[in-house]
Amino acid sequence: MTSTRVYRNKMDLEYAANQIQKNRGTQFDPKITNVFLKILKKEGSDILLHIEGVKNGPY
Repeated sequence: MTSTRVYRNKMDLEYAANQIQKNRGTQFDPKITNVFLKILKKEGSDILLHIEGVKNGPY
């Protein structure tokens, strides 16, 4: 959601988090959503740097 795709621009972190919260229980598992949003609130945008690092790792 926060990465640019050929079919859409990237979403900012706040908008993406709101979409995840809005669709909790329908599109996203409520338990996973709660944990993810708690981590996101604690870590803020730093979590995106970690995710990008894992995604673009040494492989």
